[in-house]
Amino acid sequence: MPDTPAISIIVPVYNAAEWLGRCVDSIIAQTFSDWELLLVDDGSRDSSGEICDRYAAADTRIRAIHQPNGGASRARNTGIDAARGTYVCFVDSDDWLETEYLADLIDYQSVTPPHCDLVISGYSIVRDGRARSLAVGSRRFDGADGIAAIFSLPEYHHLTGTPFGKLFSRSIITGRHLHFHEGIHLGEDTMFVLEYMLHCDSIQYSAGALYNYDIHPGSLSARPCSLESAWLELNTSEAIAAQIRRRYGLGVAHPYLTFQCKVHYGRLLDAITREPRRRVRLDSLRRLDIAHMRLVNTPYTAWQRLSLSLLYGGHTLMYDLITRLRQRIR
Repeated sequence: MPDTPAISIIVPVYNAAEWLGRCVDSIIAQTFSDWELLLVDDGSRDSSGEICDRYAAADTRIRAIHQPNGGASRARNTGIDAARGTYVCFVDSDDWLETEYLADLIDYQSVTPPHCDLVISGYSIVRDGRARSLAVGSRRFDGADGIAAIFSLPEYHHLTGTPFGKLFSRSIITGRHLHFHEGIHLGEDTMFVLEYMLHCDSIQYSAGALYNYDIHPGSLSARPCSLESAWLELNTSEAIAAQIRRRYGLGVAHPYLTFQCKVHYGRLLDAITREPRRRVRLDSLRRLDIAHMRLVNTPYTAWQRLSLSLLYGGHTLMYDLITRLRQRIR
């Protein structure tokens, strides 16, 4: 394998023995072969680590890296630090690729002079064996004005926020010291992509949908977070949104950026409602009101207004009762 392969493929692995073989086999079967594969075993408790080692022993392009469990962000960061390729792409261990996936990304990178800073492809959502393709036509966006348009085109939003389905320039990642936020457990992948886009002068969309995103019961879990983590999520999301507004001249109330912040606002509200210490809860609610002032055009829902009213008044038992009733109704 050359010292500098064209593409470093980073796969974070945690308890993925059921799907990992399918994922790696689909990478080995790629028609484009100038790649290295970094399998980052994040302290798996099943046989995933052994599977990584077997693949690494059989193919010199594959490296197995083992580390204590630290989450997907830390595993991806470990892969970034170990990568040697000109470009970087991320694949989830329970997903798989069509054989032309890497060739498609490289073709869009190389046939549109000058080379672009980011290639974004479509993907197929696979649920219960049925696939639904999400893709847009081939289109290139250049300069700040061009890239700003992406945020105002809803059909492009679903392709923007995931690390998979993309070909990143490793020189931008390392030169700008970009990493996934390890203290954040929801939306950290979108934050990475948005921070990367801040340093792009050109973005190319591919018409292909050759990445298969597998949705199964274990793939959609988002664990509750602590108050500290929830505040970090909201503050980081708002800081990135502010940078994007300045970089691309977007309005304060831009719908896409406001929505991203509102997701983390909801997570923070949930963390506050689960906080057992009344004084801490009230202090957080006061801070939350200030934070909410910054989320333009995101009014409280009826449930959020009731939650705040009950919790401000210290009616925790009533809040818990209504919460349980809502869960049963759902």
